[in-house]
Amino acid sequence: MSLLKFIEVWIEAVRHIPALTITILPEILRALTSTLPFSLYISILMTLSYSVRRNIRGPAAILILFVISVGFNVAAGVGLEKAGTLPPAAPERTVSTLGHPGLMLNQGNITMILLEDPSKPDGSRVVSIPDQPLIYQEKPVGPGNSILPLPSAPFHEDLPYFLKSIILDFSLMAKYYQNLLGQGILQLIIYTAAVCLLLCSLRFLFTVSRWPLANLFLGALVFRGILTLETFLDTRETLDLIHSFLGNWMPLQYTGPLILTGMAVLVMLYSILAYFARGRKRDE
Repeated sequence: MSLLKFIEVWIEAVRHIPALTITILPEILRALTSTLPFSLYISILMTLSYSVRRNIRGPAAILILFVISVGFNVAAGVGLEKAGTLPPAAPERTVSTLGHPGLMLNQGNITMILLEDPSKPDGSRVVSIPDQPLIYQEKPVGPGNSILPLPSAPFHEDLPYFLKSIILDFSLMAKYYQNLLGQGILQLIIYTAAVCLLLCSLRFLFTVSRWPLANLFLGALVFRGILTLETFLDTRETLDLIHSFLGNWMPLQYTGPLILTGMAVLVMLYSILAYFARGRKRDE
């Protein structure tokens, strides 16, 4: 009930966003949607680590986490998609926080007078340069049409390759989730359930060492491998190759979830056998 109340309040807040931000609302919603895969991975990773440290029974932790993660991920994806179509509660009005036409910008002895709203970066303008006639720019675009010099800035990559690859994989998965949502809610539920089941089945990784931080790093590395596997399985070439072996007895869109579910079942069987093996060794 608390979750439903939170969703209700959030929807009402979206409807009452001021009109000046209505234009950037789709960008905000698109950015939030792109964070869904990352939120799913990091929440399952931290929750599995917490369940091991608190000695919560494995089957109960996996079942509860699976249900919650699937439900929240699907509800968040659908909610963010529908939020972009909500009409604003207040009548739209044009409000500019940057100024009005006629705004004068100075840089040294150079003065630029904006003839249109400052929110339009390509609007017409008049440029005044000392000892030169006024310059009118109807469309300040194209080569040789920039009057004010640009500040020098370094162009280099500060992020290491590992982080860039993670960001790229999460971006690809976010686009794939959006495509699934466009195909129908059933497709999103099936794929999300397969991913969550595989991630939740890896709970045994957090019991390998007595040092919780080491288990957390190990789980993060394995989760990174699962993310790479997802991006590999979701490519059109890989799906066509797998579908050529499976034949026509299964639709193409179910190939990826079937492979992820099969891996999850194998991991859970391994966990069960390892549990009984440890118990037998302890008895001996």
